[in-house]
Amino acid sequence: VYWFGGDGTVINSTFNRNYADEDGGAIYLRVQNGILKDSNFTGNKAYYNGAVYLNSIEGTVYDCIFINNTATDSAGALGWVKKENGTIAYCKFADNSAPRGGAIFLNNGTEFYIRNSVFENNNASKHGGAIFWDSGNEGRIIGCQFKNNNASEFGGAICWNNTENGYISHSQFDNNKAHEGGAIYFSGSKGTISYSSFTNNTAVSGGAIYNNGTISINSDEFANNNPNDIAGNGKVKYNVGFEIDAVDNEYGKTVKIIVTLTCDAGTVNNGTVSVILNNTTYESNVSNGTATIEIPNLNAGNYDLNITYTGDTTYNDYTKKYSLIISKQDVEITGKARSYVINYGGKYSVTVKGLAGAKVIFRLSNKVIVSAITDANGIASITLTAQMLKAAKKREIESEKARKELVTAISHDIKTPVATIKATCEVMELKHKDPDVQEKVAVIKSKADSVEHLVDNMFKATLDELEELKVTPREESSLIIGDMLNDLRFYGEVVREEEIPQCLIIADKLRLEQVIDNIAGNSFKYAGTPLEVSFSADEENVHVFFSDRGPGVPEDEIAMLTSKFYRGTAASQSGKDGSRFMEKMGGGLEICNREGGGLTVEIVVRKV
Repeated sequence: VYWFGGDGTVINSTFNRNYADEDGGAIYLRVQNGILKDSNFTGNKAYYNGAVYLNSIEGTVYDCIFINNTATDSAGALGWVKKENGTIAYCKFADNSAPRGGAIFLNNGTEFYIRNSVFENNNASKHGGAIFWDSGNEGRIIGCQFKNNNASEFGGAICWNNTENGYISHSQFDNNKAHEGGAIYFSGSKGTISYSSFTNNTAVSGGAIYNNGTISINSDEFANNNPNDIAGNGKVKYNVGFEIDAVDNEYGKTVKIIVTLTCDAGTVNNGTVSVILNNTTYESNVSNGTATIEIPNLNAGNYDLNITYTGDTTYNDYTKKYSLIISKQDVEITGKARSYVINYGGKYSVTVKGLAGAKVIFRLSNKVIVSAITDANGIASITLTAQMLKAAKKREIESEKARKELVTAISHDIKTPVATIKATCEVMELKHKDPDVQEKVAVIKSKADSVEHLVDNMFKATLDELEELKVTPREESSLIIGDMLNDLRFYGEVVREEEIPQCLIIADKLRLEQVIDNIAGNSFKYAGTPLEVSFSADEENVHVFFSDRGPGVPEDEIAMLTSKFYRGTAASQSGKDGSRFMEKMGGGLEICNREGGGLTVEIVVRKV
């Protein structure tokens, strides 16, 4: 086949024993983009490029087999020139021969890849038993196998001549032979050989590699290469690896970052390891494969570091990220309980065991008041002033008061849903005669009574402990009183003789509701009669009257019902809490026995 111009593709073809006087015994392909795929080439011959001559800018040779092809000058199987972005992948080259490049001759290529291919028993009477790579840039050989390839002069498997940025990785070289470089002959700059193995390769010099350029060796394995692994007049630089550990990484200590270096060439004995932290460089010389960087005075926390090794002409520089954790230091603080006269104050000291120069923060009644630094003996001392002690006492009183007010508010909020549960139980007792239902309703009602009793006790006890409950009057509509009266239906029967006059009033809605709930609750509990509610109004106030037909209250107790600390008979609890609240809202509360029997409670609510 002679193909010139355009793009050329050859797929699923077989070429056996073809011959050309010059280029390409089977195929001459000079195109823009050449593709060879799933094809076999056996026993083809030419002066150049025994099976295929490929001259293209881009191209791919994929899953092809080249066996026993020969060339008089170069490229026993495949010759490729003027290439960019070329790829040879998943191919097999066996028993091919030529003076240069027993299997492949590559010339003047850029960004060329040979991947996952096998080269066996190829032979060159001069250079490159399998591959002769002449000139070019960015060539890569990845995941290939080279076995029993031979060259009389340079590179039993590969001769890489005058190239730049050549890269070989994850490849195997076994039993290859040459005069120099049993497996590889390298002449160029910036070559890298990584994660590859070299076993039983043989040469007069450089059993595995003969280097006349500059190469880096990284994590490669060498075994039984004769007479040595690497020889030549070039420069070999080895990559290093890190194992990093940290000790004394606790606040208050000087942390030690221990770096252990690994390298194919053996123990690393020169260079430095360094890290930059908080604009400061910390470094350590490498000796016997290790370096220890010491960093003092780090606060507790996480630090993302870049640990850098800087080598000489033998080792490449290397940087690795490391997360350093400085833990908080466990400390033991001791101090004695002391009493102070609030108007005078005094000195107070604590001891932080074994820790000098540490900052100790002192809190009094949950507020930071001052800090101090421990001395050489770990002692931190402060002066408590009279002002500090008075402020702390005030905060303590306010905190306790806030706690009690919260208990009071929660207790009040629980009372209405409990009353709802009890009222629902009473309805179910009337509607459902099933004994099983009656029994369950009785249990629910009993438990609701228990909750009501507990909440009531907690509510009253907390109110009594408070010297003063917060009352915040604001403008409200008088209709809120009607809404509160509607909620009383859960306690019992409420009879309204008229609607409340509509106007703006001054009231704390929460406290007013507490007053009305207490009046109604006690009336239903102790009087057991319907609660009659009536209203009147004058220019300044709205008057709300709550009346029942219960036993009333002894006359000698009425005057004391609104006393804050007086505990009278059962019904007397309505007055003493409500009177305080109503007075703080600018109104009042009055209690009197009702003519004909019963009790009347009047609350006075101030108009806007």
